[in-house]
Amino acid sequence: MDGEQGGRIGSKPPGLEGSSDTRLLANPLMGDVVSDWSPVHEAAIHGRVLSLRNLISQGWPVNLITADRVSPLHEACLGGHLLCANILLKHGAQLFLQVNGVTMDWHTPLFNACVSGSQACVNLLLQHGASPHPESDLASPIHEAARRGHVECVEALAAHGGNIDHNINHMGTPLYLACENQQIACAKKLLESGATVNQGRGLESPLHAAARASSMELAALLMDFGADTQAKNAEGKRPAELVPPESPVMQLFLQREEKSFLTPDLELAMKGKSINLTVRAGFGENTLCCLGLHSRRERESTGAPGPAPGSTTLPQGSAKTLVSGFHGFKSMLLPLPEQC
Repeated sequence: MDGEQGGRIGSKPPGLEGSSDTRLLANPLMGDVVSDWSPVHEAAIHGRVLSLRNLISQGWPVNLITADRVSPLHEACLGGHLLCANILLKHGAQLFLQVNGVTMDWHTPLFNACVSGSQACVNLLLQHGASPHPESDLASPIHEAARRGHVECVEALAAHGGNIDHNINHMGTPLYLACENQQIACAKKLLESGATVNQGRGLESPLHAAARASSMELAALLMDFGADTQAKNAEGKRPAELVPPESPVMQLFLQREEKSFLTPDLELAMKGKSINLTVRAGFGENTLCCLGLHSRRERESTGAPGPAPGSTTLPQGSAKTLVSGFHGFKSMLLPLPEQC
C-alpha cells in the first residue's frame, strides 16, 4: 500500500525551518518557493500512507498549495485514496478553505473525488464540511459523477443536498449528461431521487439524448418516469425523429405512443362496448376519420350508426379499427379534410 519513493523525504521543505507559516508556499510571486509538486503531493496522489505520515511528523504542512492552487487533499481525492485524505483532514486540511479549496481549473477536492468515483472520499469530504454545490459551473461534482456513471457518488451528493436538477448551460442537467453518456444506472438513481425527467439541455430533453444514442433501456426508463415523447428540441424534432429508422428503439416509441393513445375508455371499447373517446396527442375527429372510423361517408354507404351531434361516442367495434389504423399510420398522422 505504501511505497517509499519520492524525493527529499526526511527534510523540512525550504523556508520552513523554525517557522509554521505556510503562506509563502502559496505565493506565486516567490519563484522557487512555490513548488508545482512536493513530496506531500507525491505521497497523496499515490496513496502512500506511511510516507505521508512520516512527512507530516517531520514538519511538512498538509496545506501546501502549488502555483495552480492544487493541495495534497486535491491529489488524494483524485486518486481515490481514502486513508491519505483522512490523514490530511485530521492534520489541518479540514479547514473550510482547504476542504472547499478551488484550483485554477475550479476543481475542488469533492469534484476530484467524483472524478475518481470514490464514494468513501465523497462521504468523508461531505462529513468535513465540503459543499455539494459547485463553486463554478465549469466543475460541478454531481455532473461529473453522472457523466462518468459513478452512481454511489451521485447518491451521496443527493443525500447531502446536492441539486440533482442543477442546469448548466453548456452541459444541461445531471440526468441529461447521464443519458448522453448512456449511464443507465446513474439515470435511474437520479430519477428515483426526484430528478425532473423532461429537463435536459435547453430544449433538448433527456429522451432526445436517449433516442439519439438509440438506447432501448434508457428510452424505456425515461418513458416509465413520464418522459414527454412529443417534446420538440431546438430543431423542432421529437425524440422519435432522432432514432435511426432500422433501430428497434423506433418500435418502442410506437408502442408507447399507442399505449398513451389508448385511454382506459378506449380499452373498454376494444372489448365491444360503446364509450366516450378521449382524443389524445392532438388526434382530432378528422384524423380519427382517416384511421378508418365511421366517417360520414362510410356511415352513409353502410348505414352504420354514428355519434350523436356533439358527442364523441364510438359505435361498437370502432376501437379495433382505430388501433389497426394507428399501426398503419404509425406516428405520421395528419388531419384530413372534413369530407374524408
